[in-house]
Amino acid sequence: MPNILVIGSGPLPEPGQRRTCGSALRTWQVCRPLVDSPHTVHLFALPAADARNGGTAPRNAIRTASCDGFRYSLLPNADADQAVDALGRAIERIRPTCLVAVDSLAAHVGAQLRGRLPLWVDFGEFPMVEAQVNARMRGDDTRLAEAWERERNALLRADKFSTASMPHLYALLGELAAVGRLNRWTAQYHFAHYTPHAIHPLFTRPPAATHPALRRSEMPADACAILWSGSFDSWVDADALFAGVEKAMALNPKIHFVATGGQVDGRDEITYRRFAADVERSANAARYHLLGWVDLDRLPAIYRECDLGLCVDGKHYETLFGARRRLVNMMAAGLPVASALGSEISHILGEEGIGFTFAAGEPEELAKILQSAARQPHALRSLGQKGRHYVMRHLTASALMKPLRAWVDEPRLAPDNAEKDRLAPPEARLLDVPLNAIQEKLLGRPTAEGAPMTPTTGHAETPRAPWWRTLADQAKDAATRLARKTRKRRDAGG
Repeated sequence: MPNILVIGSGPLPEPGQRRTCGSALRTWQVCRPLVDSPHTVHLFALPAADARNGGTAPRNAIRTASCDGFRYSLLPNADADQAVDALGRAIERIRPTCLVAVDSLAAHVGAQLRGRLPLWVDFGEFPMVEAQVNARMRGDDTRLAEAWERERNALLRADKFSTASMPHLYALLGELAAVGRLNRWTAQYHFAHYTPHAIHPLFTRPPAATHPALRRSEMPADACAILWSGSFDSWVDADALFAGVEKAMALNPKIHFVATGGQVDGRDEITYRRFAADVERSANAARYHLLGWVDLDRLPAIYRECDLGLCVDGKHYETLFGARRRLVNMMAAGLPVASALGSEISHILGEEGIGFTFAAGEPEELAKILQSAARQPHALRSLGQKGRHYVMRHLTASALMKPLRAWVDEPRLAPDNAEKDRLAPPEARLLDVPLNAIQEKLLGRPTAEGAPMTPTTGHAETPRAPWWRTLADQAKDAATRLARKTRKRRDAGG
């Protein structure tokens, strides 16, 4: 039976929890299908809040936590060096057959561990574009180097990767080329898998409501409630969001705005504060209901009471490469959604007819959608059911994580890592062993001696393999959506 050590973020989402982060949700998406299969899973979770604060929490004992009956270990802080030490001891005790790391910090830790265990790295977000929008928000590029060091280590060491969007997968392959991983050993190797964000069961099987209804306590029964749910992070266009809602409220007195969530301490304390200040100055302030971070088990009831969910992205690369988990869970709850165009899922909304879309940075277009939604409550409910049907069919964790489940049954080093394993002394980390001139320059040390001119074939996969056809089909679908979008724009322009 596979014995898997997972490094991720925590605490995992549980009812009664007031705040959870995207990396913890992604960790549970990765773990749950493994836990439900005949595998032994040992999760060591880095505390997400401390990760945002640079791993500064005190060094206390590892504690045991649980999620839906699954017991896991929550590390006391997110200091990478301390995590490497703790996990090194855990590996000696557990003797896992492979490692799985979820998000860039966990991947950075996993890449530095001694030994030659096969390593799968899952990126729910693209670290470098997140660092870019954060740098723009702060007016300071100093965190870019830290973000790149973490990602570079993962790129140099991991044997398999997964991403939450196809644009990110393409970018990842470019990064692998830049660090010398697209070499003669991996020419026919399936490096990266496409695993979008999955629905969370909380939103598909909501618990009974235990809190006062919003329409009794916060707003009139006939209000059209527009929902924002989650963090106000650096990628959000808070100015367009506020301007669009204000324009719609000026035209329709029934429109109210509800927000759960808020600022992200340690990463973005600015965007939400600016939005809240705009709301406070608004003539329509009484129709804004900023609830802050609420208990996780309260969210489904709030979703049920609202009429339309929003996602308002800015014009930057994070939107292009990113994935939007909040849209997936809103649709899982049957809530119709509207999104700025840019992210992969925003184009799916338009192509599949399962949501509204509008141009990023255009509050007038957003206001028109809100106006239209307020006038068509029955059509909105129908749209919400279409969205729910789509995500329930295509975005379940059990289906999306099949490639990982297959890999952990027979984990292997990537072909170039297998060659490093053959050439390098036992005490060397694979991360530190260069196999070509690119890696020699990156690592500042000579290439391993004696590498043959032709690769071994034991782990190679041919272009006719099913993974190749699947990847080609996914690329074709993405290209088809882009071509349709281009034609529509051309036709609209005459």
